[in-house]
Amino acid sequence: FLFSSVLDLARFTIAFMNDGIIEGHSVLKPSVINTLSTGYADVPSSLDHGRYGYGLTTSMHRGVRMVEHGGAIDGFGASVRMLPDQKAAVIILVNKSGAQLEKTSERALEQLAPLQPAAPRATAAIAMDPSEMAKYAGVYVNPPMTFELAVRDGKLYLRRGAVDTEATKIGDLRFATVPPAGARPQEFALVPGPDGQMAFLH
Repeated sequence: FLFSSVLDLARFTIAFMNDGIIEGHSVLKPSVINTLSTGYADVPSSLDHGRYGYGLTTSMHRGVRMVEHGGAIDGFGASVRMLPDQKAAVIILVNKSGAQLEKTSERALEQLAPLQPAAPRATAAIAMDPSEMAKYAGVYVNPPMTFELAVRDGKLYLRRGAVDTEATKIGDLRFATVPPAGARPQEFALVPGPDGQMAFLH
């Protein structure tokens, strides 16, 4: 819910990746930058073994260290991705709900840093038997949002609000939705609790 502009965010990334200094002035303490750019909690759905810190997510992305934050509200999408070791950043603001122009961002990063080739993403469905699907079924709540996984007709479905979409398994506790034509699939991960039962949907 921060109101800003690409130019303001560019100045922030310059200071962030320059030990807190911009135009000869110290505006951020290096200790604050270090705290913000350290990941403290694993992000279960991250493909890059991301870790969440104080508002920023850290990961190794295609062989380089990345610090980033993205967001979306009705009518807007935003993405700030920094490569501190290369002193490079890509900032994208979009006037469309949830849009982040991921391919554009990725192409820009390729122009700025020596990225390793992108690994192909696992998308092939992995078969599940009824007993396995039953272990995943349940209601996952993070007020005000509620997600439900249910088994019907031998398939696993994800319900968010009034919308049901089939969910296929694509990895170890990783799933992808099968959206209607024209919509993009969403991926999520399940996280077991101490007792081994599924406790969280991320």
